[in-house]
Amino acid sequence: MLTQERTTKAARITRTIAVGLRMDLSTYGLVLEVTQRKTKERLTQSFYTLKRILADFGIGVLVQKEYQPTSEVVHHVHLDKQLGDSCTCEAGVYKGQCRHVEMCREALRRGLL
Repeated sequence: MLTQERTTKAARITRTIAVGLRMDLSTYGLVLEVTQRKTKERLTQSFYTLKRILADFGIGVLVQKEYQPTSEVVHHVHLDKQLGDSCTCEAGVYKGQCRHVEMCREALRRGLL
């Protein structure tokens, strides 16, 4: 399990990422985020299926959010030490680091991809 904290002007955000194998040996990811504002706290959770896909170099991963319409929630993650990691989600494209990349790194580190 991987836990990260960051503070913005509006809140403190704690993100916990867990990865594992289902009984059918497919890889899953779980992201829990606790957003603490001055007056309230919000918890969000997201479940993902991670599938390794072909890539010309590095490691390609298809990240699909579960329990959502598939057209909105499929991202492609590319892990590469030389070129850097990338994701097709909005946060990955514009800000660099996102939950999808971190989740795939953790799954790779644990030998699940």
